Amino acid sequence: MFNYLYNRNVDDKGMHEIHHLNCKHLPAAENQRAIEGYHLHCLDALEQVKIQTNQDNFDGCWHCCPSCHQG
Repeated sequence: MFNYLYNRNVDDKGMHEIHHLNCKHLPAAENQRAIEGYHLHCLDALEQVKIQTNQDNFDGCWHCCPSCHQG
C-alpha cells in the first residue's frame, strides 16, 4: 500500500514532483509512479523516493505537500 506518488516526468526545473494520493493536481495516470510504503508526512515520502530511485531531484507539490515544496 502506498499514499504518495511522483511524476515520472520532470518539471521545468528538472524536478520530479511528489504528490499525496488525495491531491487534486496529480499527473496523468501514465506518468504516476508509486513511492513505496505508507508515509505519515511528505518528508518521509521524499526520503523514501530518493532511496527507491537513487536520485535526488524531487520536490513536493505546492498544493498537497507545501512543507516539502522547495520552489
